[in-house]
Amino acid sequence: MQNFFPKAVLFDFDGTLAQTNLDFPLMRVRVHEALQKLLPAALVDRYNLQKPALEAMKELGPLIPDERAGEVRSRVEQAIIDFEVEAARNGRLYPFTRPALERFLARNVKIGIVTRNCIQSVDIVFPDHAKYCSVIRTRHDVSQVKPHPEHLWSALAHMQTAPADALMVGDHPTDIKAGRDAGCKSAGVLTGAGTPENMRAAEPDYLAEDLGKLMPLLNLG
Repeated sequence: MQNFFPKAVLFDFDGTLAQTNLDFPLMRVRVHEALQKLLPAALVDRYNLQKPALEAMKELGPLIPDERAGEVRSRVEQAIIDFEVEAARNGRLYPFTRPALERFLARNVKIGIVTRNCIQSVDIVFPDHAKYCSVIRTRHDVSQVKPHPEHLWSALAHMQTAPADALMVGDHPTDIKAGRDAGCKSAGVLTGAGTPENMRAAEPDYLAEDLGKLMPLLNLG
């Protein structure tokens, strides 16, 4: 793509900026185990182990009795946070992450993170993120998370940047969809959950092996 240079870049976190080794199927099992302690088996059986935990809980939510809903949401959310923090303690930023972010900052490009993870995990793996990022939006900061574009719009509003002037970078096809639906350009990297095949099928504007190798495509190599 020619003649595009972003005023702001939004990054997914896990698999894009950091290797956190989140085992999403195991996370779904942990949520299922938490539900077994809180709800009758007939309701627990309605929890879809094949879907991401957040989406599965959103589907289950209307079926939970009102008098139990608050406690169930709180206990499940804590189970997810505990799982994410456990993974983060064994995580690390990729070696190319800080150098790439520094190159963006040197060109006066604003940087933000949009993640379905919790802020505790980001703080553990990337304790100096405030040096680089003007905004972080986790799932707790928005009512609709990626791939819904609201997640990105919330960050861009804080950055005072129009979607057409922004680039969304992520490791999964849902990141590419979120960027496209938000009106941003998109870039895929192959360091996380996405495969070369499904990332190409998502049709990002840019595709690179990792963030470091994306930089030359943006004339920042």
